Amino acid sequence: MIAPLLLLFFAVICASVVTYGTHPNWAEFGWGLDWIMLTRRLQWPLVAASIFCCVVLLGLIISGKRRAWWMIGLAPVVALFYHRFVSISDNAMGIVENPPFVTVDRASFMREDDMVLGLMFRDEPFALPFAALYAQPVVFCTEREHKLVVFWSAFANRALAFSVSRELKPRDLEIVSVPANGLLLFNRKHGQFIAGMTGVRPGDGARPVGLEQQIRTNKHTWHDWQALHPTTRVMVPRGPLDLLPPRAVEPYFKLPAQSVSSTDTRRVTVVGAGEVLAVDPTRLPVEPVNVTVHQTRVLLLLDPATRTLRAFNRQIKGDLFPTFKPHKIARDNTVVMKDGDSDSLWSADGRCVSGELKGERLTPLPVDEDVPLAVLRYWYPELVVWGEPATELTVSKSP
Repeated sequence: MIAPLLLLFFAVICASVVTYGTHPNWAEFGWGLDWIMLTRRLQWPLVAASIFCCVVLLGLIISGKRRAWWMIGLAPVVALFYHRFVSISDNAMGIVENPPFVTVDRASFMREDDMVLGLMFRDEPFALPFAALYAQPVVFCTEREHKLVVFWSAFANRALAFSVSRELKPRDLEIVSVPANGLLLFNRKHGQFIAGMTGVRPGDGARPVGLEQQIRTNKHTWHDWQALHPTTRVMVPRGPLDLLPPRAVEPYFKLPAQSVSSTDTRRVTVVGAGEVLAVDPTRLPVEPVNVTVHQTRVLLLLDPATRTLRAFNRQIKGDLFPTFKPHKIARDNTVVMKDGDSDSLWSADGRCVSGELKGERLTPLPVDEDVPLAVLRYWYPELVVWGEPATELTVSKSP
């Protein structure tokens, strides 16, 4: 009597951990993210342990040592595995490699007010509809032997794009969960987790194998993006766009109450790669802002034409770190600032148009707009928001 009960107990426990151990709401607890990653690492050993218990029970029944009605106890195990590997998989978010792209004139499935994620890769403009990314939040694209990957955390409205090496292949990646509303992936080949909110490995903050330079992404309506880039190509969705939201949605999964204030509903702009700074757009002044994020000297600039935030690395010529202040010339509306070191004049796109540094360009930094601050603070525990007290503090790397 005791032996079959113990076998069934351990079989059900192992199957339950496999099925529900990666649920996003575990992140509500301080140890939740570690538990989700541990569960995924132990997935197949747990499956094997559960099956082993079931086989031993079947052996007891076949040998006549236990009655056949004990097989009823196997039903919960079968139901749990069916839910995990069939039901959930059928409705899971997907990873797509080289989806079809069409030109503007063939994008009849797009509406003017649909939001798209726009990016420039190898000097070519691409647009990925929000509605398509909800179903396929990881997109691999190839352009003239160069590859990029896009990670989309839907419930955080956070998009990251990277150029990738040959070491990272779509078949090696698996979407594990969306803890704290951020995408979590697992590289089966290298045994590494990737946080879609940060682009690094949770825990040590190291860059995962295969991810290289971060690429800036832009969020626009389809009308605005195609007006800016008439030659853009747009990703063709896997199914009808009407079934999924065409715009950003609010965070859905729970956050740890002890570490994140869920009442803070502000949405901020994230500046930088790896070491980031959050900017409250409602507090950003019109004039250029010079800040420091760790060892990176950053220029924040509100583009007067588009009213969007631009960010640049202020390092030029290796050892120069100029500071900028507003400056306008009546005869030249491209000039918006000048640096205090050489009095050179600069445009809003970070190009020096006149003076000692003429021809120099500031290196643009990735900017991701409209990200919920509460979610961001979970993934960047020591995040600093520009405009709040202690904005001169540096920002640590993500967990």
